[in-house]
Amino acid sequence: MGFVPVTLRTAVVFLCFFSAVAKFKTLNRTYPYFNNSMTTEAKAELILQNHAVLNQDALQVTPDSANPLVFGLQNQSGRVMFHQRFKLWDGDVNSNSAVASFNTSFLVNMFPNNGTPGEGLAFLIAPTIDIPQNSYGQYLGLTNATTDNQTSNGIVAVELDTVQQNFDIDKNHKYNGDEKIIRIYIAKQEGKDDPTPPMPENPIIERKLDLRTTVNQHSYFGFAASTGTLIQLNCVRRWNLTVTYIPEPKGPLMTIFYSALGFRWWWGWWRWRRISVTIYTRKGW
Repeated sequence: MGFVPVTLRTAVVFLCFFSAVAKFKTLNRTYPYFNNSMTTEAKAELILQNHAVLNQDALQVTPDSANPLVFGLQNQSGRVMFHQRFKLWDGDVNSNSAVASFNTSFLVNMFPNNGTPGEGLAFLIAPTIDIPQNSYGQYLGLTNATTDNQTSNGIVAVELDTVQQNFDIDKNHKYNGDEKIIRIYIAKQEGKDDPTPPMPENPIIERKLDLRTTVNQHSYFGFAASTGTLIQLNCVRRWNLTVTYIPEPKGPLMTIFYSALGFRWWWGWWRWRRISVTIYTRKGW
């Protein structure tokens, strides 16, 4: 079965990656829309790279309008990354230690300017927020001609390609790993303001994935996109992100501080208990 170019208007993508639960913290972040009421929160929590902007009630990962004196719409790339860095596994990369889980869904609108789409948008996990230079066109804001195909990139990306390159795998990209599974679902949403449709019963992709051998231990979540000689809209209209991650150990000063607080609480409780017991005893309680 060959690759079929598609014009994707509005669709919801669901990604799920679960592992065993142990000593984790959980972050839940929901952006039900990106209108004026969410602007302050979004700008405080999301880092926009290159010409990515918050405009027209959406994250425009690549520009939605050109500035002829500064930039055009062709050969552009951008990233929108959540500001917090997450620790995704514990211990050594070769150990059988705890690994983080994440669950995300997002509503995207990808539409060609002149009938033919190019190039695509991706959800990614990356070791850095910064976007590589010259990552437009086939590189989708993920890599460039120098860094492409390097295992040291430490990136996992779920690509929504709208143009097939000669190196693209038919059907979709596959993930190698052991014991861990990533599942990807997609559902069409008729109108941009309609309620989010339920997650389909069956994933379009289900693959093993071990984050320890694929991404850096400390990584960021977000989106990347690009245009080439062909132009399309690459925008995210909604985003839900849940990450169950490994908390960083407390520093020695924080541990001493908490220990001191604990001792003060214990000492206060013990004194109160002595006084209380004495009073109760004297009153015959």
